[in-house]
Amino acid sequence: IAEAELKTARHRLSEVLGVSETVEVTEPLTQLAIGEPTLDQAQVGEQIKSKPEIVANRKQQEISNLSLGLERLRPTVSLFASAGWKNSYMPDPDKLLFNYAGGVALSYELFDGGYSKSRRAEELAKQKSLELEIERLTSESETAVRLFREEVAKISAKSQITAEKLVLARKAMEIASVAFGSGV
Repeated sequence: IAEAELKTARHRLSEVLGVSETVEVTEPLTQLAIGEPTLDQAQVGEQIKSKPEIVANRKQQEISNLSLGLERLRPTVSLFASAGWKNSYMPDPDKLLFNYAGGVALSYELFDGGYSKSRRAEELAKQKSLELEIERLTSESETAVRLFREEVAKISAKSQITAEKLVLARKAMEIASVAFGSGV
């Protein structure tokens, strides 16, 4: 059981360190000091905010805000031009004349059938969904940090209890060896 827990701990340590191979502990376990990370809550919060998933969701929210701003009713400007040949008018209909036209059109939609309103509602729903996703990711990350800290505390307590048991076992062994020596 102890070996299985040791392998699990090595794999977790490798995962935390971002190493592909299993980490081997070279120090004797009695000299190994386990302590809680010294990050305070503000530093943990900053690291959680910089997670790629949360940053990506924030960027999507910014893009959604831009889309919301563009969906408002606004004028449209169109430029057009054309050129070509056409037959001339009477009295010379067989004569070709060069023809060209150009212009600018300005249009403003007074009514779009509710398209911009539905698009706005869709973008607001998307933003709400992204905000909920960010809250979920933040909550999961904070829970994971809390669990890892509790795990470190549990391991530290186990280590302390094991050290105390080791001291008691040594005393019991000394007493047994003295009793054995006097008995012999």
